[in-house]
Amino acid sequence: MFQWFWKCLRNLFNFSGRARRKEYWFYMLILFLLTIFINVFVLLVVGFMVGNLDDYTMSILTNITSLLLVIVFIIPSFAVTVRRMHDINHSGWWLLISFVPIIGSILFLIWMLKNTKFERNKWGSPAKSR
Repeated sequence: MFQWFWKCLRNLFNFSGRARRKEYWFYMLILFLLTIFINVFVLLVVGFMVGNLDDYTMSILTNITSLLLVIVFIIPSFAVTVRRMHDINHSGWWLLISFVPIIGSILFLIWMLKNTKFERNKWGSPAKSR
């Protein structure tokens, strides 16, 4: 599971080629769990050092921590998403459809759940063999 996450980080600036469904979803799962873990860790450490934290302070801390994680992981996240779009034979620019409220997000989710197109396309050979 972690090898998919590391593969995405190794392909940090690789916006060409293809990424199979497993690579994309394991990367997103690990990133989600990492975000939760780091936020809880920061809250525990700061809470232990300062004492009681009110809800507002905890909210600010988690927002700052999450923002820092987004800044760190935005490029590899876009890269794996573009490669995933290539795997289902769509241009990476189609990820912008996810910004269309409701319908765009649903269509984007459906695309991310689609299986690999097993034929060779303009982005290369399939990331997954049959």
